[in-house]
Amino acid sequence: MAKATELLMEFFFTLLATIGLSYLPAFSPSLSFFWMLLPIIWYSLRRGVAVAGFTAAIAGLFIGLVKGFFEQDFSLTILTLMLPLAASSVAGFFSKYTIRTAFNRKYTSTILNTTTGSMMSVLAFSLILAISQYVSGASGMVEAWLGLEVLSWKNLMVNALANWLIFSLIFVLVIKGKADLLIPRHTGHINARERSHLLND
Repeated sequence: MAKATELLMEFFFTLLATIGLSYLPAFSPSLSFFWMLLPIIWYSLRRGVAVAGFTAAIAGLFIGLVKGFFEQDFSLTILTLMLPLAASSVAGFFSKYTIRTAFNRKYTSTILNTTTGSMMSVLAFSLILAISQYVSGASGMVEAWLGLEVLSWKNLMVNALANWLIFSLIFVLVIKGKADLLIPRHTGHINARERSHLLND
């Protein structure tokens, strides 16, 4: 598969998956699974912070447009939707080590990288949402798009912990079953000889 084709496929998959998963309802009035973060974290682990953050922001733009949030308040939509989604790409700081350890089948290290990256992503997402509550009108918008009726620092941190545990488990299962999903065919984190082996698989 050509590099450009792979990049485009990953971009559109992440974009559509993030938008689609944002429509899943909350588990309860006080607990919401942030499923829309899962494709962003996966993408950031494969491609890094910059590419994943840009894609996440675009996804947030589409979600805001479709749900009519921009009509309510443009700046609040950026603060409570686009910015938190973009921030969840911080897992990309672990991209290099995730790819290299997965390629070399050092799965214990891969699990450590993905769980730490997931924690940082969920925490960044939740902290921005929590801080945004000090801005007038932000609470209602966050409640609307996450489906939460109870919104507070404590509640958001409990949600963050629950989501981190679930995402970590998902990545552990991926690593145990299909670690190649974390390894792009075209990446600068694998040298020429290693890349030749990867492309021939």
